[in-house]
Amino acid sequence: MAEKSYKPQKDKPMQVNEPAAVYQRVPAGEAALYVPTEYEQEIIMCSEKDLEEGRYCTQEEMDKKVAEWLS
Repeated sequence: MAEKSYKPQKDKPMQVNEPAAVYQRVPAGEAALYVPTEYEQEIIMCSEKDLEEGRYCTQEEMDKKVAEWLS
């Protein structure tokens, strides 16, 4: 099998199929906090309301439902 070499071209924007990676170092002792988007915050609030009002399933109940759906 032949190997295709990757040669980035200067002055050309990256294409979608080209690999790209960005790494960021966080200094020791400094926590990197994730800030949820507005949509994620809304979903979290709805989930908390569901829990407070008793609208939830245990993992065992969910496993049974999934088994029924797949049968």
